Amino acid sequence: MASKKTKTGLLSILNEYPTIGAYYLICRAICHICLGENEKAFDSFRQVLFGYNPKAKKPMYWDILGLGNENGEYFPETFILVNSPKGFENTLVKEILQFQAISLKSSIPTAYVVNFLQLLDTNQSSIPQTFNFVGTNKKSFPKRYKAINHLLIAIKEKDDELFNENAKLLLEQHEKSAKYGSLRGTPEGYLSLTAMAFLRLAELNGMVVNEILFENTYVSEEYLKFLSTL
Repeated sequence: MASKKTKTGLLSILNEYPTIGAYYLICRAICHICLGENEKAFDSFRQVLFGYNPKAKKPMYWDILGLGNENGEYFPETFILVNSPKGFENTLVKEILQFQAISLKSSIPTAYVVNFLQLLDTNQSSIPQTFNFVGTNKKSFPKRYKAINHLLIAIKEKDDELFNENAKLLLEQHEKSAKYGSLRGTPEGYLSLTAMAFLRLAELNGMVVNEILFENTYVSEEYLKFLSTL
């Protein structure tokens, strides 16, 4: 349960942030989760993908959100945290691969393609041959992405120990960023959507996840349980 001070901050964000635009909708979803309003959070995530048409069967914001802008990194998490709706996963994979082809600076899309293919059990031959990020051996490579890389490998190989170790590292990196780094004072700092998405993936893949991870300040076990009821 959020403290009174935190609740005030969350409500302030909800009052100030618009109800349109992918980034704002994701921030609103985070606030709703922290306030225990799981259905509202789910609706916000869904609007990121489908817009405001409840009967829509294809995403609305591919070109706007993309993986190339500063907020695009949350798109895979959003897809997972809205229960990976079926019917357009092939389009999703195609979009990410197209982005990767024109953006040689980032290898993150490759990893997320692996993520989705594993989750959706689509054509396994489409999975990239390597599960390593470009530059992961460099000291300057962000620890966050090293952890993500290892989490993807852990899910592919169903390695519980590797998963738990790197999920812990990912959450530690998020805490540092939320308290002292770029996420300080931002809605994204309240929760690690990436960690939550990976925990959901691990559950769906039948892995044994350390319960301590679900109790982390930056994870909402309640929202993940909510997804399991849908």
